[in-house]
Amino acid sequence: MDKQLARRYNEAKGGTTMPKIDAQLGIRLTKDLKARLTAQAKSEMKSVSTLVVQLVEEYLESQGDGKKD
Repeated sequence: MDKQLARRYNEAKGGTTMPKIDAQLGIRLTKDLKARLTAQAKSEMKSVSTLVVQLVEEYLESQGDGKKD
């Protein structure tokens, strides 16, 4: 599926597109966790990076520790 079609699909499902990023974070995961994360991103037609950003934002908001701009 091309990126434009995937973006429209995600937006139609209430998803978001990846915001412009100006910082990077490297993390180490177990092979199992990486595989699960990759599978989930694929099922949502998102990149792993987009899914991780979304998950981190949701977690921080649920903890009262951070706001979406």
